[in-house]
Amino acid sequence: MKAAFEEPGVDLPSDYLDNALSQIESFINSGTADELGAFIEATTTSTLSNRDIHNNAHGLIGFVEARDFPNDPRLIDASMSSTVTAHHNEHFWGLHGWTDEIFARLQRKNGEIVDQSPLLPSHDHGITESMRGSAELIFRPPLKEIK
Repeated sequence: MKAAFEEPGVDLPSDYLDNALSQIESFINSGTADELGAFIEATTTSTLSNRDIHNNAHGLIGFVEARDFPNDPRLIDASMSSTVTAHHNEHFWGLHGWTDEIFARLQRKNGEIVDQSPLLPSHDHGITESMRGSAELIFRPPLKEIK
């Protein structure tokens, strides 16, 4: 099967995305939140070959940014490939908003109120107390503005 990307270190089949999105729809229509979550972020409970779209997206975005913007200083502490810095990256929020919407669709399908509670993260991704509130950590201009 042909790889989806002709780049070193990227090993996803060409039909990975279509199959993953189809499986997500299947879980929304007839699965549970646990099954959907185990599929989106690979766990030992999911053995489907096209699972882990969340982590694969992090890695692929990080790979493309490093390849296309190799000297951009904003990526030093905003790589999507790192759990320590990913939340500084503008694409992190789009990816996580997308996964939130997937779960919201499952909740709506099941007649549940969509959970939008403003909970604090359960882990800090390596951010120390001295780093919290730093303007440097909060603002990241979009990469597309670089000329």
